[in-house]
Formats: sequence, structure tokens, C-alpha cells
Amino acid sequence: MRLLQKNKYSGYELDQSPFYCLRSQAKLAKLLWVGRDKLKFLTHSEYLFDCEESISTDSGKIRLLEKPRPDLKRVQKQIEDLLKRIKCPNYLHNPKKGCSYISNAKVHVNANVVRILDIEKYFLSTPARHVYWFFHKKMKCSPDVAGILTKLLTFKDHLPTGSPSSPLLSYFAHMDMWEAINEIVEHENCNLSVYMDDITISGEHVSDQGYFILNNVLSVLRLKP
Repeated sequence: MRLLQKNKYSGYELDQSPFYCLRSQAKLAKLLWVGRDKLKFLTHSEYLFDCEESISTDSGKIRLLEKPRPDLKRVQKQIEDLLKRIKCPNYLHNPKKGCSYISNAKVHVNANVVRILDIEKYFLSTPARHVYWFFHKKMKCSPDVAGILTKLLTFKDHLPTGSPSSPLLSYFAHMDMWEAINEIVEHENCNLSVYMDDITISGEHVSDQGYFILNNVLSVLRLKP
């Protein structure tokens, strides 16, 4: 039995976003609360990150944090705040207003079978071209505006691991893939939830065939079950 997931926060449709059909660099600068010259400077983001090592409290593994400097971080936060207002699917539990690890867990209460897949190096596996695809193809921004947004939000051709905008961009940059995954799970009459880099599938029965197909879809991102 599939559980209906209630969304406490609705937001607006993608085509109501101020980024939608944005084709003016001047309007983009105003939207991000920066001047044109400052915006141009911030696109040289390869010089605006500090990299440091961090030890995970859970696994003890060392991971590299790519943290934007204050001016760039403020712009990334502004972009994130605007993107957060867009409606997201019910299976997405982070980052989304009104959802948490608790709401994520509730989806799978009393399920007979629960399977979890871990997305290994999710941000590093999300290339800049996917971010550009989202703004140019989905948001219908002009190529130059989409290019500027991509430069502001990526570092060394991927989503930076320490950026406030990366968690949400990791969803939008792979919207089509997530919809494909959701269709597979719905076809199996199962429940899907996504929280950060964890994908959870549950139901009365999760078939090997459905799980195999799902893993093939996830292989696009070099994800690890």
C-alpha cells in the first residue's frame, strides 16, 4: 500500500519563479541584490572558495568542504531562498520547508520492506552542465543568464560541498531523473522519500526487478546502492 505524503508547504509553480524566462543580466543583478560589476566579479567563483577537510561524526571519514566566501555565499543564499519557494514533489524531504528527517521516516512506518540507497559523492557527481540545463531548459533563462547562474553556483565544474544552495540544486539539476525514479517506484506500488543523499523505498513488497531498474537509473549519477 502506498502512503499519501502530505506537503505542509505548497509554494508556487516553477513558471511563477522570478527566474523563469529571465533574460536580462541587469534584472538578475537586481534580483540578487548586487551591482552589475559585483555580479561579474562573483562569476569568477574559482577564486572565491575556501577548501578545508572535515571529519564525519557518523563514519569518521574525511571529506573536503568547499565553502564560499561571504559575498558569494550571500548571493548563493539569495538564490536558494528564491528557489525554495517553488513547489517540490512530496517525496523530497530535504531541503524543503515543512519537512525534516522525521517526515522522511514517517513515510515508511509499518512498511514490510524498506530499502535504502546511498548517493555517493552526490554534489561532486552533479556537473555544472546539469545546473545550466535546469536554468536554461527548465527555467527558460537566456543562455547568458543561465551561464552566470551556473558560474555563481558551481565550483570546479560541480556543486560545491559547502554551499547553502547545493542541496536544493542537487534536486533541480536532476529533476527528470527524480521523476523517472518516482515513476518506477509508483509502478511498483511502493513509497519513495529522498532526504539529502539518502533514497528510501518501502512497501509491502519491493521486487528485485523494480530494484534492478532503479539501480540502472541511479547509475547515471554513479550512485552506490
